[in-house]
Amino acid sequence: MNRMISIVIMPIAAIGFSSAVSAEEVVVYSARNEQLIKPLFDAYTTQTGVAVKFVTDKEGPLMERLKAEGANTPADVLITVDAGNL
Repeated sequence: MNRMISIVIMPIAAIGFSSAVSAEEVVVYSARNEQLIKPLFDAYTTQTGVAVKFVTDKEGPLMERLKAEGANTPADVLITVDAGNL
């Protein structure tokens, strides 16, 4: 299980969490089911000390939220289940 968490977390860290090195918190908008991603975020927090605050919803509402927030969005990372929506 730890190896799987590392395999999943490391690409996420490389893509979106690199700016979190000096941050105390990372904000993630995710279209993934909370019960699927929360263990990964908890493991990331345990390994790095950086808290992960997340919002879950369907892709459409998350994309609309990002558009509405624009440059003022608190989101550091968007995780979607369908890359076609991007």
